[in-house]
Amino acid sequence: MGCYHSKEPVTARRGRAEAAASPAPPPPPIGQATEPGAPFRPDLSGPPLPPCDQQRAEIAEALLLLDPPTPAFESLLDLAAGILGCKAALIALFGDKRIWIKHAKNFEPGDFPWRQSFCAWTCSYPTPQPLVVFDAHSDARFKSNPAVTSGMVGFYAGTPLIAPNGHRLGTLCCADPSPRVIDESQCLVLANFADMVVAELLRSAEVAGQRRDQAARAADAAALAKALGVAAGAAPRAPAGRTLVVDAGGGGLAVVHASAACCELFEKGEPDSPLIGRPLWSLFDPSGAPGRDAARRSELAASARVAMAEGHSFLVRGVTLSASPGDAYDLTFRPVAVRDPTTAPALALPTFVPAAGAGAAHGAASYYFVSIDKSTWLRKGLGGSGRGPASGAALTPALGTGTPPEGQGGVRRKSGASSATNASERRSGFLELGRRRAPIEGLELGPQIACGSYGRVFKGAYFGARVAVKVLESTTSAWRDPETGASLEAALSHGVSHPLILQTLAWATVRGEDALPLPDAGQMVGTVLGPGGGDDASFTTAGSDSTRNSGPSGCGDSSSCGEGLFQTWIVMEYADAGCLQDAIDRGYFATDPTAAIITAREIAAAMAHLHRGGVVHADLSAWNVLLAGSEATALDSRGFSARVADFGLARAVGPAAGELTASYGTLSHAAPEALEHGLVSRAGDVYSFGVLLWQMLFCSRPWAGMSHAAIVKAVVQDRRGLIFPSPPPGGEPEPLAMLAEACLARAPAARPTFEELVAALSPLNDAIESASHTAGIAACTA
Repeated sequence: MGCYHSKEPVTARRGRAEAAASPAPPPPPIGQATEPGAPFRPDLSGPPLPPCDQQRAEIAEALLLLDPPTPAFESLLDLAAGILGCKAALIALFGDKRIWIKHAKNFEPGDFPWRQSFCAWTCSYPTPQPLVVFDAHSDARFKSNPAVTSGMVGFYAGTPLIAPNGHRLGTLCCADPSPRVIDESQCLVLANFADMVVAELLRSAEVAGQRRDQAARAADAAALAKALGVAAGAAPRAPAGRTLVVDAGGGGLAVVHASAACCELFEKGEPDSPLIGRPLWSLFDPSGAPGRDAARRSELAASARVAMAEGHSFLVRGVTLSASPGDAYDLTFRPVAVRDPTTAPALALPTFVPAAGAGAAHGAASYYFVSIDKSTWLRKGLGGSGRGPASGAALTPALGTGTPPEGQGGVRRKSGASSATNASERRSGFLELGRRRAPIEGLELGPQIACGSYGRVFKGAYFGARVAVKVLESTTSAWRDPETGASLEAALSHGVSHPLILQTLAWATVRGEDALPLPDAGQMVGTVLGPGGGDDASFTTAGSDSTRNSGPSGCGDSSSCGEGLFQTWIVMEYADAGCLQDAIDRGYFATDPTAAIITAREIAAAMAHLHRGGVVHADLSAWNVLLAGSEATALDSRGFSARVADFGLARAVGPAAGELTASYGTLSHAAPEALEHGLVSRAGDVYSFGVLLWQMLFCSRPWAGMSHAAIVKAVVQDRRGLIFPSPPPGGEPEPLAMLAEACLARAPAARPTFEELVAALSPLNDAIESASHTAGIAACTA
């Protein structure tokens, strides 16, 4: 069928198992393949273990040593289940290949096996992101799961519980017997609630440690500090504090959940008085003394209702507790579907999850977070003592708008405005908010959908069209023009035009104060960026001034974008069907093997175009091949087409064999010469393409469940390769397997070129088209 045969004998490296009568093999190890390089069977092994599994287990062990008391999460689970429209919700913590369901609604708490877990799949992504399964019955990972076959679970959504150092401790999840589709705002609500769970768990662990004897307390604190990567004696950094969740759908703003710290605060004045169900404004007095100014209380409540109806985040400053006047507090209001990057860990969103629809029936817009902090307004603004507001509370916007949620931009005081305005100005209501100008004309930025060591990716709109926007930091991009600050990725991707390469529509370099603040720079990045025009207004940050490092898989940096540091903004085509890894994990190519041939030809054609232009990708992986939705046709029923993306490690090379580099891409897809000698080349890209073919053939992750060090040892020291068992499951066409083996030849010179691969794949693609055409004629004449 025109298949390319490797220049190296296939039998020299096939590694196929001979069919012979033998006893039934033992079950594979938990979270790993039967041997290094073998196809991974999630239906037998469960979710793959993350590369950092040992460090993750140390954190879990440290937390379990403290045996913290159980925080009250019932109201939070009720809220999560209601907003996602699910019958069940639970909190699960990960141990060493075991899972403990600690709190649950309509689910049995207790020990749960890793092999049958949905939750542990949240550890399988390179960066933290929710696991969303619209229909578990059609997902290869879960369709044989006892919870699915019994009818208990048809839909699942879980978001990781992220420790301060970025490791994933467990999940907050919701499940329902009926399949369903949820939107972005529901994912964000679940993620925000997960942050509250982490804060409560760490706080409980700290409280429990204080109750132990001194020696045990010191040992436990040291173990926890080591696991979390903080100095001994330092408090774990988490989005903790006094936080309420209120129902904005009713006039009284009833409290529906309260953190433990909130309960302690109010118990000082009203012991044994529950907070759940209490109207918010019955807890606070805006005038400095109980009952002194009922009209002011009504005015403030009315202003807050207006702000909430429009989806704003805002700040109420200088209130006191109704039952215990004294210290003044600031209240920060934020919709539960808006993420606060000043405290929240880095989190990606699956691109196949639809955007939040206007007037969504799930009611997420009805709920608000209310964070309670000691007031610094009076001390800093009016020179007061900070005890009791001199002129009553004031309401100030914290963010420009809540639509779309989590738009990006600094929130600062308008240029020229004094930080110490007089009391009448503070009592007048909203300060005017400007829209920060985007560095690219026609661009508006939406929620963050990805984050990694390179920078951040956001959803956006470019002259009304849906796009993705990548923001690269100068500290994370090694190849830049020293004069303009332009990254090589921007220049290369913008200069490449091909229908199967993710298109770059525009790019710009930004420096200094015009750059987007880093998440841990102590600034809120929540206003919407507008398309050009107007004054570049600035506002002071409202709310917490805490900072956070996003951990090993996040994008936090200890420095802000000061003068001399560059950012590159790249506006790209938006791929709305996820990535190739998503399709492989769901077992898509097992149910439609011809889709693997069509997809492989698309990727090969895109790579051939790159190589003809003298560009080596150097990081071709299933995570970096995106899928753009398209209409299904008689010849192509996939409903998507492939796009080669992410040129962060790409470089222009001459006709030589390659070049040496100290940087490498995805380890599981890297060629042996790249891992051993740092050599990247066209042949290295071909090897990575062979890994993709192997993945589509066996619906598997390469080197699943192995640490990075173990992968390097297997490939470099043990000279192992990916294993092709015989016969391949699902009846995949043999020529595609032979192509994969040819691409995976250990010697770079023995691998085909992408031009040869396109030529070999074209007859297979033509055969599919011919068969489809014949079937169509037969159907018409029948």
